[in-house]
Order: sequence, then structure tokens, then C-alpha cells
Amino acid sequence: MGDEDYEVGYRKPPRHTQFKPGTSGNRRGRPRRSKNIDTLFERTHPAKAAL
Repeated sequence: MGDEDYEVGYRKPPRHTQFKPGTSGNRRGRPRRSKNIDTLFERTHPAKAAL
């Protein structure tokens, strides 16, 4: 593949440490945001109480 003429340096990692095509370094993705306390309460207590 021409690894002999590939120059390793700033922002140019060695080919054997680069990600392979179709893969990335963030497999799980960004974590989902935590739920708001009001949303959690409404989900556990869906009906309003009538006084």
C-alpha cells in the first residue's frame, strides 16, 4: 500500500494504529442525557389527584 513513503508526524499516526474503514473510536456513542426529575415523577404518577 505504499507504507514506505507514508510520512508519520503531527496528525498523521502510523497506519497500523489508524482506525480501519467502517469503524470508529466511539463505538457506544454519546451517552444519553439523564431524565429531568419532573419527567420521572410524571411517569411514575401519571394521574393528578382531585381534591
